Amino acid sequence: MKRIDKYTRAARSFHNLTRWVSIRIDTLSGLFVGSLATYLVYGPNSPDAARIGFLLVTSVTLSNLVRPMHAT
Repeated sequence: MKRIDKYTRAARSFHNLTRWVSIRIDTLSGLFVGSLATYLVYGPNSPDAARIGFLLVTSVTLSNLVRPMHAT
């Protein structure tokens, strides 16, 4: 039982840390994508709609790749 308690403490700490990092990364990703969308739509050299869509989809995909592996 002591070994199980020891493992459970470590696993719970790891899970909590992963959740904490995931929330921060999701917040930063949302801010990044939102500011990129604002810049692309209202910026000085606004590209056409197809390029804006492509850039936003690419930025969201890259933001998802940065997330921790065990985030649920």
